Amino acid sequence: MKHIPYTHDDFFKDIFSAPEQAADLLRFSLPEDALENLDLERMEPYPESFTRSLGADGRADLLFHCPIKGTTEELLVAVLFEHKSYPDDEVLAQMARYWANLIIRDKTMPVLPVLFYHNPAKWNPPKFRDRFTTLPNALRDFQPEFPILFIDANRAEDQNIWENVELSAETKI
Repeated sequence: MKHIPYTHDDFFKDIFSAPEQAADLLRFSLPEDALENLDLERMEPYPESFTRSLGADGRADLLFHCPIKGTTEELLVAVLFEHKSYPDDEVLAQMARYWANLIIRDKTMPVLPVLFYHNPAKWNPPKFRDRFTTLPNALRDFQPEFPILFIDANRAEDQNIWENVELSAETKI
């Protein structure tokens, strides 16, 4: 059997580029009160040309917009997925650049940043403020916080994934 090179990023993008699978990932990961507010059935991907322009040093792995339930106006939440197959302490700065470009383009669109990590090495991405280690705490507190939804695929129990009724069979593969 010939080995075909297939990166973790390619695999992640192939699986979760479909809105149904991306919605499954959110159903599996977000708290119930957050899920109640998202209209995941109407989640749609942003065009690739848009995501390509989000950062000078790269682009978001996947970007969707998802309407908020119960709103009278067209309020959208940009769901920004980033995949890492290795510990990368610069990932929050990378995602913050994507986020900044999104809000510059559409000042009324909130962003839900999701970091999907898949590697046997245990890792917790550092808090954004922790990048400024030489600043006194009194000044570090003024630095922006950039909260993310962190999904560590290696810590998700296989049994929990298979028993989760919110996930489709395609997502569980």
